[in-house]
Amino acid sequence: MEDLLNLEYVDEVQKEEESDGVEIARYAITSYRTDRSVDNLIKWKKQGKLFVPKFQRDYVWKYKTCVKFIESILLGLPIPDIFVYKEVVEGNEKYHLIDGFQRISTIEDFKKGIWKEGTSLERKFKITNKQSKWYGKTYETLSDEDKEYFDDYIFSLTIFDSSEKSESKKKLYMTEVFERINTGSMKLSEQEVRNAVYSGEVLDKIKTITETESFKSLTARDSSILDRKKNEEIVLRFATYYLAYLRHLDGKNNFFDSADTLFSSSKNEMLSNFLYYSNKAAIDYENILEQVKIALGLISKFDNQAFYARSRDNTKISDKVHEILAEALVICAIELKSFSKDATFLEELKEKIWGDETSKETFIVSTTSLDNVVKRVNYIKERLR
Repeated sequence: MEDLLNLEYVDEVQKEEESDGVEIARYAITSYRTDRSVDNLIKWKKQGKLFVPKFQRDYVWKYKTCVKFIESILLGLPIPDIFVYKEVVEGNEKYHLIDGFQRISTIEDFKKGIWKEGTSLERKFKITNKQSKWYGKTYETLSDEDKEYFDDYIFSLTIFDSSEKSESKKKLYMTEVFERINTGSMKLSEQEVRNAVYSGEVLDKIKTITETESFKSLTARDSSILDRKKNEEIVLRFATYYLAYLRHLDGKNNFFDSADTLFSSSKNEMLSNFLYYSNKAAIDYENILEQVKIALGLISKFDNQAFYARSRDNTKISDKVHEILAEALVICAIELKSFSKDATFLEELKEKIWGDETSKETFIVSTTSLDNVVKRVNYIKERLR
């Protein structure tokens, strides 16, 4: 008998969610170019004016690449533009580093004299090309003339911002721009983009939840859960749709009493909205995230395989977290506080859900519709009391 919901099918449904979004149209974006020296950029970063978003790329330059880059500067070769997004915070300009992270980091490391790869490897940062005029040189052992040349080397910066008046829309539009303007070898995931745009205490708290034993236990089978900040996106999803569930039940169509916070059928827009208004202290995110954390603990003790779909004959289990099912279970756990049934009942319930066309539809069609979010939760909640 075919799988109830196999890996490919989970992918298909969840990719449909990701395809929902704001209609693509011409952006209200302005940009210009300016020049800044190596010394200027390092000072900007130390002063907090040049801000490195809190996400780690999935690729890191190797030592040989870093050395070649430093040598290119000393040779006076042209270097590709660095892209930054300008934001004015309390009257002060702040520049988010969008493309150029590896270049700026390599320059910093060279000036410090130490090159690191993760936490396991550290070495003196020196020119290793035997054909180079600067073979064996560190920054400190360069001649005064070469140090001055290095520090004065000019980078071209492309600076862009949005003329969109609505702050929430500006942030939402910028997530798309961040993704498209990234010129690295690997496209940023939606969550990596959000981590860049909305970095701060909210995402820090979400990360701590992903590090709990209960979350790790519930997602251990999914080898992809740590890829591209997927674990953080799932926790963010739980929090966002729990709040949406509560507000929708109250007849509200926004995160709080403001016309600028309409709910959306786009998952990506919803997650971004949650972070934006949480950072504005308009949402009690601490309480919501604490409820999510408690719910994960309850579910992991109830059944640490709860987030996975099984085959109809119960002989197979998917190796991929089913986010739509997991979301409904977390909201149920928050609402119920405890389960009167056992884990065996939950596995039987999964089969019943997809065995009935009406109930199955809420899990595979229009999954980000708030009506379906409520239907899914109520369906499971009534049976797990």
